[in-house]
Amino acid sequence: MVGKDGDVNKSGFYAQLAAFLVKDKFQLVGRYDSYDKDTDKATNILTNYTFGANYIFNPNVLIQLAYTVRKEQGTSINNNFGSVQLQLTF
Repeated sequence: MVGKDGDVNKSGFYAQLAAFLVKDKFQLVGRYDSYDKDTDKATNILTNYTFGANYIFNPNVLIQLAYTVRKEQGTSINNNFGSVQLQLTF
């Protein structure tokens, strides 16, 4: 994806892969994404590596666990994070 905010050009992309280890019950997920908030600057790209798992209790209830490793060009801080998400459908 690409965009322009005033005079600032931006770009990014992502790829995601998921595979069931147990059919319709347990799924592993991986995602890679990269975002360049100003394509005219050399050291400002943010890259995320996300690894996770989904457990599907039934067609209406899913729990997701994920951990994201963040890599930043330039000044970098340790801001990796984990998340837990419960999805309910009705």
